[in-house]
Amino acid sequence: MRRAALVVALLLVATSAIAQEGEWRVALRGVSMGHEASPCVVADTGALLETGRSIGAQIEGEYMVTKRLGIAFSATAGPFDLDGVGSSLDGATGASFLFVPVTLTMRYELPLQGGFTPYVGVGIHGSFMGAVSVKDALKEVGVFDIDTDPGFGATGEIGVAYDIGQDNFASFQATYLDFANDLVFRDADGARLGTAELSGSSWSFALGYGWRF
Repeated sequence: MRRAALVVALLLVATSAIAQEGEWRVALRGVSMGHEASPCVVADTGALLETGRSIGAQIEGEYMVTKRLGIAFSATAGPFDLDGVGSSLDGATGASFLFVPVTLTMRYELPLQGGFTPYVGVGIHGSFMGAVSVKDALKEVGVFDIDTDPGFGATGEIGVAYDIGQDNFASFQATYLDFANDLVFRDADGARLGTAELSGSSWSFALGYGWRF
């Protein structure tokens, strides 16, 4: 309920803010993402799966409500593996997937001399798992497909932008989010074998280039 209320509040603020006239910004970044998640159990097989780090890409749009307050929307995507741990799958890749967190944050900026602008932001995210590919190692224990459900949670960010010109800037950003995505394991006939939750925290570090409009 709290998360739903926060979503509604942020959307209302964003809608009212965009109705005003302010500066738009767009940034593209390369990003390093890392997950700290508890291993999840694969149905009744006793096998455990965990995930680690990835390199991906990020696109962000920001609308400045005032000179210091902005509303930012970003989408990040990176490929991850689900690797076996301490079981018959130990050391083997069980599946791969594309992890896509989408964030909406309220951001406070503090322009400094020399073209530097540090900022902090808080908000919400939806995390999605797509393009799931089950590998042979997981098929050997009877799992041939994995369905995924999106997860939602809180997010925080801290970063700094550096003005390259009047309409261009470089930026570095660190983002934290907590995530929990449900996995549904299925056999070769599509029958449901069981469910698991892949949950934990994620840090990403992004560096890129942006434009002002």
